[in-house]
Amino acid sequence: IFKQVAFSFAVAECAMELEHRDLHWGNILVSRTKEMRISFWLKGVEHKVPTNGVKATIIDYTLSRFNFRNVHPMYQDLAKDPDLFLGSGDMQFDVYRQMKKDVANDWRKHVPKTNVRWLHYLLDKMLKKVKYQRKTAKVHKDNMVILQEIESWIDTCD
Repeated sequence: IFKQVAFSFAVAECAMELEHRDLHWGNILVSRTKEMRISFWLKGVEHKVPTNGVKATIIDYTLSRFNFRNVHPMYQDLAKDPDLFLGSGDMQFDVYRQMKKDVANDWRKHVPKTNVRWLHYLLDKMLKKVKYQRKTAKVHKDNMVILQEIESWIDTCD
């Protein structure tokens, strides 16, 4: 799931400077799939990501920012919704405040770091909150180690 979301972000960032800006786990739909791999094309290179039987679909682009065909960016001016930044009790609300700082409250700006913040949020949820059915399976253990390594790496990014 994480790889699928990360590749989706990468492709959309390159194609149209997309920032989702609201990728809490309620905005990632997970469904079963029979496909063994999903292909992502990034800068002319095909990346085949194993599905392990699940497909992630990102939804709700209400707060997103993108620049289609480099005309002018489409975005939601989140400065007009100060209540969005007052929430507490979940990392999601911290991410909103971090994004506000990243863009200096100028939501027109393209700041791809906002996507990295949501990937970090997703890692946190996958490592600490998701209740997995087969925790003892080797594939699960191996993937959890990889997710922990990615989280450690993201923690060093500025």
